[in-house]
Amino acid sequence: MAEVVCESCGESNVLGAEFCSSCQAYLAWEGRADPDRTQAVDPRVAAAVITRMPVRTATPTVDPAATSLIPPQRAIGGAPADQVGVVLDRDAVEVAAGGVPATITVTVDNRSDVVEGYLLDVPARPAWLLVEPAGLRLLPGAADSVALVLRVADDRLVPAQQVRVPVRVRAESDPKIEQVVPVGVTVPTVDGVLSARLEPQTVRVRDAAVGATTVSVQCNGSNRPVRVALSVADPELAITASFAPAVLDIAPGGSASARVELRAAPPASGSEVARAFTVTAREADRSVDVAGSFVQAATATVVDPPVQLRLEPSVVRVRDVTTADVVLQVDHRRGRQPARIQFRATDPEKVMGFDFQQPAMAVPAGAVVALRMRVSAPLPEPGGEASRTFTVTAVSPDPQVADAGVTGTFVQLSTPPIVDPPVGLRLDPEVVQDSGFGGGRTTLTIDNRAGRLPKRVSVSGYDPERVVRLAFQPDRLEVPSGGWAHVGVRVSSPRPEAGAEDRRPFTVAVNDGTTVVERAGTVVHGAGDPRPALRIGLVVLGAALMALGAFLPWLRGAPLTGVQWTFDQFVLATTIDDGLVLRAPNGTAFFTSAGFLVLILAALVLLGLTGPKGRLIRLAAVLCVLVAVGFVVSFAILRDGGLSAMPDLGLFAVGAGAVLAFAGSLIRRS
Repeated sequence: MAEVVCESCGESNVLGAEFCSSCQAYLAWEGRADPDRTQAVDPRVAAAVITRMPVRTATPTVDPAATSLIPPQRAIGGAPADQVGVVLDRDAVEVAAGGVPATITVTVDNRSDVVEGYLLDVPARPAWLLVEPAGLRLLPGAADSVALVLRVADDRLVPAQQVRVPVRVRAESDPKIEQVVPVGVTVPTVDGVLSARLEPQTVRVRDAAVGATTVSVQCNGSNRPVRVALSVADPELAITASFAPAVLDIAPGGSASARVELRAAPPASGSEVARAFTVTAREADRSVDVAGSFVQAATATVVDPPVQLRLEPSVVRVRDVTTADVVLQVDHRRGRQPARIQFRATDPEKVMGFDFQQPAMAVPAGAVVALRMRVSAPLPEPGGEASRTFTVTAVSPDPQVADAGVTGTFVQLSTPPIVDPPVGLRLDPEVVQDSGFGGGRTTLTIDNRAGRLPKRVSVSGYDPERVVRLAFQPDRLEVPSGGWAHVGVRVSSPRPEAGAEDRRPFTVAVNDGTTVVERAGTVVHGAGDPRPALRIGLVVLGAALMALGAFLPWLRGAPLTGVQWTFDQFVLATTIDDGLVLRAPNGTAFFTSAGFLVLILAALVLLGLTGPKGRLIRLAAVLCVLVAVGFVVSFAILRDGGLSAMPDLGLFAVGAGAVLAFAGSLIRRS
């Protein structure tokens, strides 16, 4: 079964009831039961509600349906209920504003054995309820009726409600003899009249799209709360509105207001437009309208003359470059307001490029602003000239402001090409001996001393029979103007038959991008030349003997090898008489020994095999002999007895190795 819950006390009520059966709060909201909108009981009324129920002394004769909210009578405070009987002709009455009285007929039965006078009143009642006291006197066993009149105190607005008040009948002789019967008093609902007004009624704004006003809604004469929803309509459908709040809750007989924000497109500059609108306040099936006007005015825009542009220089001349910088001056001295402009540049041929220091800017009124711009275009043909016209435009976002433009010219000159002589080539040697051990080697010299420009060249080679293999290091390089460069060339050819010799021509080509220069050479591959192998064998054997001698004794009578003859040992051996005090040095002293120097010279001998003429080999061999001879001579001169200065096996091996290496270096590689 559907129920309505009272918000004030939480009591469940039958759906459709207007008043709570427990606290008599008003339940109806906009003509329907709504537990979220229950009206609370007036505090003055709550004091009149009887919490103790009297004992019924007589069966009422009224309709049970009309008294279903009235509880049965009961005795109060233990008074003798059998000495007086009270019957009301109704259990509920309705009183309305305006002082219209409501009458209840009270029948009193004197059940005592004495003549008794009785007073009728309502001891606890709301402040707004007036009761005219009544009284009567009865003989023992007699009964009579009297009218009890109830009315609203004055013309005040009493909220709609339902309360129960106690009707008390009390004996004059004994206040303890009384009967209290509850009666329901209902204040009916009065809807009242809705009214609304706008403050201000005419909303005026300038240079704005939004205006605001306040709508106030009153519900005069209503004794119940009212909820109204607000809306706006305009004939042009040009206004949108928002309310804060959009729904107003109005107390009985009160008023409420909301802020109305109106929004519409502003008019054109220098014009004014007035738009009528209507605000509607609606509650259920009734509403009230109030008309207003939204007036928007737009200040006339002051149109400044367009800016003036100047190019400095207006004609730009360059040679052998693709870009140039010019100064663009923006003159706004005639303006009264800042000018916001964007720069654009075009050329008829669509081949130029433009770059602005600032693509857009705001030029202050009365000022001249200079900014840099860069123009670019492809170079003309060598020795030619190109003249290109371009236009720079200052565009304003304001359609009322005309665009400004200026024209310039970009002239490009191209220097005629410099005709450089081709590079010169030289092979050293031109006849290359291929011994079969990795091929023969030659050096290609690229001579650009007669040139005025550097040249980037690539090196390649070929032979008519396509059997000669050529390798270049490097194969690509840049030769500076007035200089030269060397390229290593390795040439190898197939091995001939035993006892035969092959001579094959080959060609080296150098390409600088414009010309190709060639140089011819010959590779000779014989049955075998023993000189290179003999050269290598002697040098390697000499280096090995030098290294071996560093680890053998150098002097007779001294147990020290070459790598043990450090400077300290040498000084000690030449200043003492007894050689037995000599001892082997520690490991770190190895690097300061004469033998270590011989090992370094042996390594230089082997490194000299990479050179074509053996100069490093001969130099290292001579130094090695000088070290050995100098050691012996110095020891013989400086010794002070004790040790023999006669060289031993180590020094002989060092000297013999140096001689072999020197002899091998005299044999040419090819």
